[in-house]
Amino acid sequence: MQLSRLLAVVAFGLLITSCLRAQEPALIPQKVTLAQCIELALRKNLEVRISRLGPEISTFNLRGSYGVYDPNLQMNVGTLGNTSAAGIDDQGRPVGSISENRIFYGNEGAFLGGNLPVAGMSYRIGFALSERETVSSIFGSTEEYSGTAALAEVRLPLLRDSWIDQYRTTIEINRENLNSSELDLQSQVMSVVLRVEQAYYDLIFAREFIRVQKTAFEAADRLLQENRKRVEVGAMAPLEEKSAEAQAAASRAALIAAEGDYGTRMRILKNLITDDYMQLREVELMPIEDLGAIPSRPQVQDSWLKGLTLRPDLEQLRLGLRQQNIQLRYLRNQLWPMLDLVGSYGQSSRRETGYGDVFRDIGDGAYPNHRVLLTLSVPLGNRSARNNLASRRGQLEQALLHLKQQEQQVMVQIDNAIAMVRTSFERAGATKQAREFARDAWDAEQKKLDSGKSTSYEVLLKQRDYIRTLSDEIQALADYNKALADLSFQEGTILDRHNIGLDIR
Repeated sequence: MQLSRLLAVVAFGLLITSCLRAQEPALIPQKVTLAQCIELALRKNLEVRISRLGPEISTFNLRGSYGVYDPNLQMNVGTLGNTSAAGIDDQGRPVGSISENRIFYGNEGAFLGGNLPVAGMSYRIGFALSERETVSSIFGSTEEYSGTAALAEVRLPLLRDSWIDQYRTTIEINRENLNSSELDLQSQVMSVVLRVEQAYYDLIFAREFIRVQKTAFEAADRLLQENRKRVEVGAMAPLEEKSAEAQAAASRAALIAAEGDYGTRMRILKNLITDDYMQLREVELMPIEDLGAIPSRPQVQDSWLKGLTLRPDLEQLRLGLRQQNIQLRYLRNQLWPMLDLVGSYGQSSRRETGYGDVFRDIGDGAYPNHRVLLTLSVPLGNRSARNNLASRRGQLEQALLHLKQQEQQVMVQIDNAIAMVRTSFERAGATKQAREFARDAWDAEQKKLDSGKSTSYEVLLKQRDYIRTLSDEIQALADYNKALADLSFQEGTILDRHNIGLDIR
């Protein structure tokens, strides 16, 4: 009774599944190779496309950091009016003089200044004009005063900010950030290539597993038909027929599950190789390659050398160390007092006859002026600079230990990957032998059943053993190929393995 209910439930499930599958549109078959899938992923994978923008953004940031050396034009234009006491009138009341000033500053009438990328130098050049008119109510006179000055000034740090300052620190760090973003892109491409390769092998496995389940179902259905004939002629008990029916129904359910898994793995691969899933939704990706086991004998020392020199994540940590050293140089320089040498030279003139004579005086160099100044600023205690330097040294030591930790982790990962390659290869050979032995045992038991020396149950057991070993074999083959891909990823050679040259724009 329970067996009949089980058969009814299985039959109902198969009916519902068939109806749902009938509603799905037929897929358009498209044969693909692993190389084609990788090429599509490099062009259309969204993660890769996002990572490709990293170097471009870092380039803009690096170029922008040079903006501190762009000249700065400053112009101030204004007027000033004031009233001041100029004397006492005949009634003893103070009389004020009304003064109006018009002041102009700028390049071409202004100041141009900025920083230089040499030794922390800064400069300022330009000229200033001024005019003042004074009206005195006592003397009843108007006085006009005009003046101008041309100036060139340079400031040179001798200690603090001399061999490195905040501007040069930022530029050097941004340069390393550009290198880091390129390594980010390389790491992302490697990761996507690995996942595409593994998804491709998973899809092949899913396809082969469908064939295994079809073999199982066909064998179970064939045994069911033979048992029915034996029951009809009275050579077999009806219970044997029910057992065969249960096995056939279970094999059919396993086949449907395998087909569903094939669709899932196909969608995973599609997601990796396209930026528009709708275009591939109605396409059935059909891998051309078959699973095989090409012998590989990786050497631990050689693989370690590759991993420690080629892995982009390790190189990024080394870039981080270089950035820490840049900051350390800057903070060490901040311990020094500020000692700046300032030099300036200019021409000036003061006339009451207008700007023409003023400019003539400047052109003739009639009234030169110059200045040489040494300024010293000593922070007492300087606790901020000293503690910042000590903190950065601690961070540098942390970064060194982190790099060492990661290098050791890489060695362990490569060791594990090599062990997986070797184990998977040996397992592939062992499962092949197991499958051959299981096939022989199944054939032998079937012959015994045909001659009346065995039962349908024993044949079903041997059939299950064969299907299990067949599944184990294709799983071992898929695992071996995935292990080879993972080893090349851990070594940092996966792009070379597929002859991929990374184009960083």
